[in-house]
Amino acid sequence: MVSPTGPRNLYDVMGVAKDASTSGIRAAYRKLAVQLHPDKGGDPEAFAEMQAAYQILCSVALRQRYDETGKTDVPEDVRKGRRYYEDSAAHVPTPPKEELRCWKCNLELGASAKFCQECGAPREAPAKPKETASQKAVKVQLPPALQAMMEGRTLECLPVPEEYEQAVAHLTVTEKEGKRTLRLVDTYPFIDNSRLIEGQVLVQMRAVPLTMSDLNAENRYSCGDVYGTQGIGQVRMVGPRVKNLKPGDWVLPLHDVDADGEVDLDAMPPGTGRVLGVWKADRCAKLEFSADSPLTMANMALAKSIGAACLLVKEHTIKLAPGDPVILNCANGLIGQVLIQLLAARGFLVYAVVRKHSGEDWIKQKLHGLGAAHVFLSSEDIRGRLEELERALPQLALDGVGGAATNQLVQALAKTGDLVCFGVAGGSNQQAVTLATGKKWKGSLLQFSFDEWLNRDVATNSRILNDMLLEVTELVKQKKMQFVIKEYTTERFNMAVLNAKQIGRTHAVVLHLPRLQENPSRNAEGQALAVPETSLEKDHVSRHNRSWDLDFLQWEDTNADEEIEWRIQKEKNLFQKVPHPAGAIQKFVEAPPTAIAQELGCSAEKAEAVLFWLPGRGEIPQEHAHWLETLCVNRELRVLILEPHQLEQDLKWYDMTDNDAVQLGLRFSIVDDDLKNPCGELSRSRGVASFDIPLLPSEIDAVQQVEAAALGLKRRAQLEEERIKGASRSSTLPFFFGGFGQGGVVALYAALCLMDKPIDAVAFCHSGIPAASMLGKRLTQQVRTHTRLHAIYDKADEEVPISFPETIHQMFSLARCKVSLYWLQNGDGHEFLTEASDTVRRCAAHWLDERQKRPDFML
Repeated sequence: MVSPTGPRNLYDVMGVAKDASTSGIRAAYRKLAVQLHPDKGGDPEAFAEMQAAYQILCSVALRQRYDETGKTDVPEDVRKGRRYYEDSAAHVPTPPKEELRCWKCNLELGASAKFCQECGAPREAPAKPKETASQKAVKVQLPPALQAMMEGRTLECLPVPEEYEQAVAHLTVTEKEGKRTLRLVDTYPFIDNSRLIEGQVLVQMRAVPLTMSDLNAENRYSCGDVYGTQGIGQVRMVGPRVKNLKPGDWVLPLHDVDADGEVDLDAMPPGTGRVLGVWKADRCAKLEFSADSPLTMANMALAKSIGAACLLVKEHTIKLAPGDPVILNCANGLIGQVLIQLLAARGFLVYAVVRKHSGEDWIKQKLHGLGAAHVFLSSEDIRGRLEELERALPQLALDGVGGAATNQLVQALAKTGDLVCFGVAGGSNQQAVTLATGKKWKGSLLQFSFDEWLNRDVATNSRILNDMLLEVTELVKQKKMQFVIKEYTTERFNMAVLNAKQIGRTHAVVLHLPRLQENPSRNAEGQALAVPETSLEKDHVSRHNRSWDLDFLQWEDTNADEEIEWRIQKEKNLFQKVPHPAGAIQKFVEAPPTAIAQELGCSAEKAEAVLFWLPGRGEIPQEHAHWLETLCVNRELRVLILEPHQLEQDLKWYDMTDNDAVQLGLRFSIVDDDLKNPCGELSRSRGVASFDIPLLPSEIDAVQQVEAAALGLKRRAQLEEERIKGASRSSTLPFFFGGFGQGGVVALYAALCLMDKPIDAVAFCHSGIPAASMLGKRLTQQVRTHTRLHAIYDKADEEVPISFPETIHQMFSLARCKVSLYWLQNGDGHEFLTEASDTVRRCAAHWLDERQKRPDFML
């Protein structure tokens, strides 16, 4: 290892301190490997030097020898960073001559000596005691190249056929605006030097689950990593010295573990989200799976989660008797649902805990159906609730969330109850149990890791895992266990990610990866991905269902939701009319007229038209008076600036922000018979928008928030209608509703959904419209014909991205509404500035001019 300026210190080569830990050296190696790899444009000699330094510093014996003597005499093939794979004897290094020394006093022995002349010890050291299970767990695994060098032989390898070196799908972790998400890219698999070295296997992954909790957990992935810690794949090729696996075996790649047998947090995740990958054979759990297996491939992709639930029940319920209570956090996750069913099948009383969010009623109903005796929200006083119900406090708590949520479980435990932490869905790497709680609680805090259990003895524990999967299969056959899985192909990758991100979902999301011969070329970034059409037999019309959010405009299968019937019923209840003149939805039976902050223009008795303006969140209404006054000059116009509600020391119409509303998405269908648009691209569609997709629980919650404010605007408009000359004789109302942000949303909802007569126009500026499909559900032909919609947005707006207003405009156009989209040229983000007010003023002036030109019989 010689550089132009002389030998370099190995620690300097790796860029680490002399006292660096092994994990720190590994982390430095991964970073340098990316920078110096020749395939990435790095210097081959520097890369070889770094590899040699890494091999020495990661070996306890070689590192100690180097620190003491400075010797770096590594064989030629390793020092130069090359491997001589040919089977020629010339490339096999000659083992160094062995020095015979006494094992007890280290004195040199003669070649034929049977005893040491100094201490009398026999030539051979006594046999070492048999290793215990714990000692086996901490046995250090040397890198293959170093292991071969220590054994005095050449590293063995096999060339990989060219058919495996093709660009294949990889799920990579990316970051956008501080949020981690997944991206599907086609790239070549990383196969070092196109060869498999000894101990490696080439695996074709077939299916991986999308668990977004993986991305939420701190330090689990870095930007650019290949996603995936679970999944099922099939061995295609085995390297030399692999005895436990053969081509055709089904496997699950595992996490690396450190010398203590714990999951190595410094090591890269297994990265199962790729069509082809190379893994160590001793880090692959063998799964018993065949085409005629009762469990599907999607089930087997979740084998680790299912096995973790089974092992938790097996190991931690030994002290319990049937009828005893068990409390479970993160109950709506896959492991949580399996735990509920397993515990209920064994006669235990299950208390499930979930986070509070929209759709909680459905989640509670779902978990009760699986066998949970009670379902609590994590924000509740669970101990108090149990005492009110006169229920015994549980002796066992299972926590899959971590962080502060752990304390809530401890509070609900019996004094000597045990807490088992099996996950960190809350995002924290540490379980939190406060000192104050610890003084009252005398139980045990136990950590559970399924990966660590599997890695203790991969071969043996893989067989145990398969036995547990067979037990689950029997429960499925007996209808005591059920799995709800939504399955996607990579052609619908974006939709799969959206589904996986759905908060509070009670189903698993599994992505099926393409086979090698099926690896398709995908559309360029930014284009929508297509799903094969389904033609209706009678009229051959193709119905394309779409979903939109911040990143994607994508297809959705409306019949795929497990809770579809529940959603339909909730929506019917939501829109059930009650006997109230405002036509309120069921939740809101009273809505007082929205207060007026300022009146401008004509009096109510003289006005022929009224403009209602609703300021945005946090705005002082009177700030808008200066530009609205200019509309009243020489016109019989009355302007009402309305007052937002005072909610939590803030002026706002409802709680949801514009950005929160945007992230709910736009969900509607298109009935399109245009044969020139077989993929149903929204921009090219000539079909008709349909709004038959039931609202999601989160959308129902948003509708209730917005409509409560919109009812107040309707009541105010009704009062003005009674005072406007000739309004009762006209088929439309001489009203212009407008607003900024939340105010624009309220104006739009009131105009399209609540008014008994259609109004002339509505303008919404910078508005994030929640559950926009609800607008389409309540559109009438009169509104489509008479009400003009003005959408005003700024391309610099970070809260409402460009795709949202574009899709809103397309949606209303396909719904046959009169809609116009205006882009501000000099805007400054999510603010109502001069250009925005000028645009609204022009729209209102055009409305007033049109009214003057109408024949009297149309007014």
